[in-house]
Amino acid sequence: AVVGNGSMLGCISQKGELIRLYWPHIDYPQHIERFKMGINTPGSEYSTLWLEEDNFKSNQKYLQETNILETEHVDFQNTIKIEQLDFCTVNKNTLIRKIKITNTGQEKRETGFFIHSSGITTSRNLLSSLFDFDTDSLIHYRHGYYMGISLSLEIKEFQLGHDSLELARKGTLGGFDSIGMMPDGAVYSNIGEIKPGESKEFSVFITLSDSLNGLKEEMHLLKKIDTENELKETDNYW
Repeated sequence: AVVGNGSMLGCISQKGELIRLYWPHIDYPQHIERFKMGINTPGSEYSTLWLEEDNFKSNQKYLQETNILETEHVDFQNTIKIEQLDFCTVNKNTLIRKIKITNTGQEKRETGFFIHSSGITTSRNLLSSLFDFDTDSLIHYRHGYYMGISLSLEIKEFQLGHDSLELARKGTLGGFDSIGMMPDGAVYSNIGEIKPGESKEFSVFITLSDSLNGLKEEMHLLKKIDTENELKETDNYW
């Protein structure tokens, strides 16, 4: 499936994984090598379940007459359901992933959320990563391109490189160096307790800019927006 706005194009697998992201043109250049999202049980080692792996049954559709993509993930024990809406905003260089997690089981559960991402370049330009405390975001950058990843939740832990995917799978990130000469990184947010029948909602923001200052300015604005209004605006546009 694809989502886009004319200058940004995201390609999404049938399991809901973002596998390509193009900007400022819908066919060039490509910025994402890997973008994984998963949930875990805080304090329980190796409990991270990646949404696009064989932990969930997934169903997918576009919202009627739009290119807003809905992916529903249900675990095989029917204890948790994750609804994911992907859309590119009409007037921003931003892809929003709106997440709703519902406890469909009989027991309360503590839940955390991981993102692991890796940037890509087909040129000789250096590709690096940093964690920006000012905007609470993971940033991948190379000459002329800056991609920021943040959440409406507070990021509690981060990791740049150094087996960040394996550490996210394990459930503990230990980052302290905020700038690294590597393409990958991971972030973690604590969703908290979800009671049976209860839902928790939050958003993931992926935005692109041609300058670091421009990216940070946009990411500050994203922290203040009403994503429900952005969703309605995108729906109305299509």
